[in-house]
Amino acid sequence: MATKAIKHFNGSSTVPHSLSLMSYNLHGLNQGYSTVRDFIDQVDIFHLQEHWQTPANMCRFSQLFPDYCAFGISALVDRVQAGPLIGRPYGGVVTLIRNELLSECECLYTAERLVVVRIRDILLCNVYLPCTGTVDREFICEEIIAMLSDWRAKFPSCGWVLSGDFNAVLSDNSSVSRLLNKFLLENNLARCDVFFLVIPSTRLQMNLKGSVVN
Repeated sequence: MATKAIKHFNGSSTVPHSLSLMSYNLHGLNQGYSTVRDFIDQVDIFHLQEHWQTPANMCRFSQLFPDYCAFGISALVDRVQAGPLIGRPYGGVVTLIRNELLSECECLYTAERLVVVRIRDILLCNVYLPCTGTVDREFICEEIIAMLSDWRAKFPSCGWVLSGDFNAVLSDNSSVSRLLNKFLLENNLARCDVFFLVIPSTRLQMNLKGSVVN
């Protein structure tokens, strides 16, 4: 979990000059709900992973968080269509945007593992990468990274924030870690966990001409 403040706006706008963003793996909406509620007064944008909701239950986000608009889909569409659910639910990412920001907000893409939203001149990418043991893990990671590169190329003048659950230790030498580190280097992304080692705070302020990854 990480919270960061974003400062990158100029001129007249309904968007404030400082925005706060929090990335958090819910491990199920029922389990993670209380933590999100604890930060409601402090956070403008939530990047949430593993909400575990079925398509019919995606409306719960608007019910539980009426001050936010939810962008995301269920990861269980195919599973629900196949018949009754058996076992633990899984997956799903959702981005919550405070309602006051919607006038300058555009949802660009939603999928099981990626949500891309643009708020004025900032591109916000919420990612959930597969964990160790997932079938075709490396291929899925390559596919998502390719999509991120495509969205970045479509909005070259925007600052951007990439956050989520990457399910990787970037300091090791695994194939996925090497893939991610290569992507970070090529796109001039700064790691928040490295910043947190030298900044004694869970809030990070920076100009988004340099990008941030959590």
